[in-house]
Amino acid sequence: MATPPLLEKARIQAGNAHHRLCEALLSGEDTTAARRALIEAEARLAELSRESTRTGPDPEIEAAIQAEAAALVAETAEAIAARVNAFSPYPRPEPVELPLSLAVALVRARHQHALVEADLTEHRAKEQRIQTRLDDLAARRAGLMARRLEGDERPEDAAELALIEADTRALEQMLAEHRATRPTEPRHDLHHREAHWRQTCNEAEGHALRALAERLQQHTITLAERLVDFNREIRVTAGDVGYRLRVDPRWRAAAGQGVW
Repeated sequence: MATPPLLEKARIQAGNAHHRLCEALLSGEDTTAARRALIEAEARLAELSRESTRTGPDPEIEAAIQAEAAALVAETAEAIAARVNAFSPYPRPEPVELPLSLAVALVRARHQHALVEADLTEHRAKEQRIQTRLDDLAARRAGLMARRLEGDERPEDAAELALIEADTRALEQMLAEHRATRPTEPRHDLHHREAHWRQTCNEAEGHALRALAERLQQHTITLAERLVDFNREIRVTAGDVGYRLRVDPRWRAAAGQGVW
């Protein structure tokens, strides 16, 4: 799925700006410029994201969804028809039809689910990076304090400790802000769409099987009626049963299970 070039560029710039700020926090550099750059990059990204939303769905993405849905309908209908027609003696089996709109809704739900999952994965990875930096700072502070407790005090310790604490506060704020922007967990919309699609496919196969059975049954009745007429035509003599059709016990078994 393609992303508009300007929006993709803005995402890259925002990511780079965030990376530079994190590096500045860890290195002890002045973070003023890095923070300003991140604010500007994120504002630009938000603006382009809003514009992208207003312009509606990407035509390229929609075309891909439509094509994928059409392929899903064709493949599924063909598979159902093959299973049903395995029982058919007719040279031209009836086609199986499935609603394209349901397939489109299902494919769109799959795509949206994949996007949210990707966003969540990226969000978790970024959170882990921030937490790792916090852990590193905590380890540096613990090492510094342990050395001082052993009597090894240095003139630069106060400045280093102040820097560690300042960076820790900044990273903790960054972590809190990041957690507040956590993407929403995928809803159960995909599960409902999948279940609805399976139900629709089962209904289509059931209707196709029943239609074939009714066609075969009507053919059998027609043949049986012709057999009755044939017995009359040849004037079956008294005591002669003529040409009769014996009812297969399996008909009664199927009827007993609710098919008829």
